[in-house]
Amino acid sequence: MNKNLLKYILPLAISMVAAIPNVSVKAEDKAPSASGVKYVRLEKFTPMIQLTEVQVFVAGKNIAPTGKAEQSSTYQQATASLAIDGNTDGEMPNGSVSHTAPEDKQPWWELTLPSSTAIDQIVVWNRTDNCTERLENTKILLLDGDRKLVASAMIKDTEDIDTFHFKLANGELLAIAQPMTPDRPTGGQEMGQTGPLAGALSKQAPIKVANLKPGDASQALKVFILAGQSNMEGHGGLQTLDQLGNEPTTHGELLKKIKKSDGSYIVRDDVFVYYQRGDGKITKPLTVGMGGSSGEVGPELMFGIEVGDFYNQGISSGKKTPVLLIKTCWGGHDLWYDFRPPSAGKPPYTYTKRETEMGRSYRQMVKEVHECLDNLDVNFPQFKGMKYEIHGLVWFQGWNDMLFKKAVKDEYSSNFVHLVQDLRTEFKVPNMPAVVGELGVGGENVQGNKKMINFRAAQAKIATAQELAGAIGYVRTAPFWYPELSELPGKLPGAEGRVRSEAAARVAKEIKGKPESSDPRKMEQLVREATDKALNEDVEYLKIKTEHDKHISHWPCHYYGSARVYCMVGYSLGEAMKPLLTNKP
Repeated sequence: MNKNLLKYILPLAISMVAAIPNVSVKAEDKAPSASGVKYVRLEKFTPMIQLTEVQVFVAGKNIAPTGKAEQSSTYQQATASLAIDGNTDGEMPNGSVSHTAPEDKQPWWELTLPSSTAIDQIVVWNRTDNCTERLENTKILLLDGDRKLVASAMIKDTEDIDTFHFKLANGELLAIAQPMTPDRPTGGQEMGQTGPLAGALSKQAPIKVANLKPGDASQALKVFILAGQSNMEGHGGLQTLDQLGNEPTTHGELLKKIKKSDGSYIVRDDVFVYYQRGDGKITKPLTVGMGGSSGEVGPELMFGIEVGDFYNQGISSGKKTPVLLIKTCWGGHDLWYDFRPPSAGKPPYTYTKRETEMGRSYRQMVKEVHECLDNLDVNFPQFKGMKYEIHGLVWFQGWNDMLFKKAVKDEYSSNFVHLVQDLRTEFKVPNMPAVVGELGVGGENVQGNKKMINFRAAQAKIATAQELAGAIGYVRTAPFWYPELSELPGKLPGAEGRVRSEAAARVAKEIKGKPESSDPRKMEQLVREATDKALNEDVEYLKIKTEHDKHISHWPCHYYGSARVYCMVGYSLGEAMKPLLTNKP
């Protein structure tokens, strides 16, 4: 068979045999080749391969930069060549991480060496700033010049690991993992950022305290700051929202507060949102579509409904007290560095990131709150001349702090206490209450995830912080994870892999001996066309996908994009805030 064709169908054939062990695979178990290695390939059957660097060593020298890197698809500008550029900075915004497209369900990355070579070691560097678990279940294939398998292995666990070392010896590919630390070398790259924070944070001057003028509680605009990372942005797809109505407890009734009987969504006349989202500033009454994108919801929806009802239940429209939610949140930002408040000081452990950018997200949060409140008459003309009070902080964050070493987790509670205290001082609200949402991804059944277990324990200490006694609420969100979120993500890739394998095999048989079999691009096109057609026709796959899409719209770290979960989180944060509001700031 033509070796170009093998580039596309060999991985599919391998996927249909026994799973490759995590630590080592004997080459002779996989039709070994006696020749050297020409191709180094990484592949998986779930979306997204992200690679900081792939190094291939011969006699102590990394020869990967001398080869050519390709990948099945590209996300934004994260090309395959970034994984052989010699830069081991694992932070995606800094521009040295390759990334396949999210919609690519069977991604691969491949390095073609100049010639077949007897290699000694391979080192795979994972992304470090976020979503490190995406490298899990990635297969590593070493192929010779005829694309025959030399040896292989699989990355199964990324827990506390950011580099994967493989040694090819005696017909085996042996893997040795290295631990992840916040102070990993960055290859000389400076800390960067994309989106609304780009270029501004490190240059930002100290924030001048505004002259706030709280008014009478019955007349003032009630202000809440909603802060955190991507789960506060909110990635609950609207297509999953109806599942809220199927929640078996009283939470199932919440859907009626969001969706009318005619299928349209509510628009509150007493709750408003200010959010400098990447696609433009939001200054509107609360409704759906105010999450991370216009097709998503976050905690703001049900939190706003609950506090709006708290102030205005049974009050006629003309006399309602207005509520303003100011969202200040950015995906991938941690508390130990990005949101680090001034009074927390420097971390008690080593790090290499720029000190001038430490606390950048804290400063941006303060800046955006000031911009909103100092320009109320511009942002919300209906509030012109109205006094306001900051009534609370809502915090939903933790994924990035969870990823790092124990020292980061150990200081999470104290860092949050400093955050609240500094905001109280900044905005002259000495008793401002705060509510915190637990990082509940994965639900209660996370016994094998020590990193998650340890982080939740550290996060829960916030509830007993004496400095916040009487003004702190802590909400467990793990119970909101429900069975379909654990079951369906595994079913769809399995069904899709079966359909794709069958389609690729049919193509291989049909074009065998024909001219197009020697044209790699044509073959890839034929395989993709065949698989896309098959996916639209396979009854079993379509049944699983229909059910899958009712519940799942995003990544695991975002509760799989379940609007049901985000609404339950928002509702519970609102319920936790209510008793704290009896003590006026």
